[in-house]
Amino acid sequence: MDAERDVSKRRILLLGGSGFVGSRLLNRLAPHEVHLPPPGFDLRDAAQVRTVVELAEPDVIINLIGVMRGEISEMQDVHVGGTTTLVELAKKRSIRLVLAGTAAEYGPIGNKPVTEDFACSPVSDYGKTKLEATKIALESSVDAIVFRPSNIIGEGMSSSLLLGSLCRQLRDGATTIELSSLMIIRDYIDVEDVADAIVRLIEAPRGIYNVCSGVGTTTSALVELLRGVSGLSFSITETAGPSGSSKLDYFVAVPTKLEHLGFRAATPLEVSVLRVWEAR
Repeated sequence: MDAERDVSKRRILLLGGSGFVGSRLLNRLAPHEVHLPPPGFDLRDAAQVRTVVELAEPDVIINLIGVMRGEISEMQDVHVGGTTTLVELAKKRSIRLVLAGTAAEYGPIGNKPVTEDFACSPVSDYGKTKLEATKIALESSVDAIVFRPSNIIGEGMSSSLLLGSLCRQLRDGATTIELSSLMIIRDYIDVEDVADAIVRLIEAPRGIYNVCSGVGTTTSALVELLRGVSGLSFSITETAGPSGSSKLDYFVAVPTKLEHLGFRAATPLEVSVLRVWEAR
């Protein structure tokens, strides 16, 4: 597929359009012709995927489906098996793929912001299976984009993630919050900004893109923002244990490639935190 051709209206098959990111993206895809799979769609079912693609006849597939927690076998089936199926279909039909990767593909990065050419060494099953999927897509001949979002936050985020968990605990009346460390540094980006970035990536040159703010924020600073927007008084207790699911104390990424496309994360972190809190 020639990514430089007239693209005023694409036929897009959006997988994961009802999710946290996908629901925002769906509202931004005009004037493209957007198709969604039927309820009960299972990316692990190659025959079902083929049928959906045959019916939609897309020239772009955006895949946002992923499994962050659970058994590695399910992650393998969804991330690796699902990507393999999409790549095979893309080869036959000259379809462009825009695939959700993850910052967890990088693994330990030291104490400097990471660029897309960093040698990946993921430590989590999620990161490992996503990296395998990335290699399948980009080592093939298909026209593929893989975007790696950092820590996505925003209204409707899961309560299993740090900010969502903090808000849930406070809503439930907690006056003391336990955290493994207040000095963990993460790169937070609002879900609305992520959706805006994906729109730009539909026509971007093939390759890997960091979707991030480029700004590191400590857990301590995040907690203080939450304290400010909630108006609540609560204490923090630091507990011994791993520093988060990926056991990494520092993660900040560089969005240089996206910035060259005219994108910059626009939502202040305080606004994102306020949105999460007010969505309670």
